[in-house]
Amino acid sequence: MILLELKQYIRKHGQVSSDSLTRHFDLSKDALDGLMAPLLQQGFIYRQTLTNKVCTTGCQTSCQVNSDYFYWSPHPLKPLAINVKVNQ
Repeated sequence: MILLELKQYIRKHGQVSSDSLTRHFDLSKDALDGLMAPLLQQGFIYRQTLTNKVCTTGCQTSCQVNSDYFYWSPHPLKPLAINVKVNQ
């Protein structure tokens, strides 16, 4: 049931951060990763990791924070397995 709820939530919002999903569904990061695996395999949802340069200490260096985002695609994005035979 939660897989369907996750799928519907991402479809409704189009783009959702993993932090937002863990808060909304009261999940740990590891639980979210496990639940998202079959949804990602279906191809309608894809994940993108974005790196933001953020400095919270005022040190003026390039501190980086990685954020995972999940996106809904109206068409499944699946890799195609194509057998290729090369004759020499």
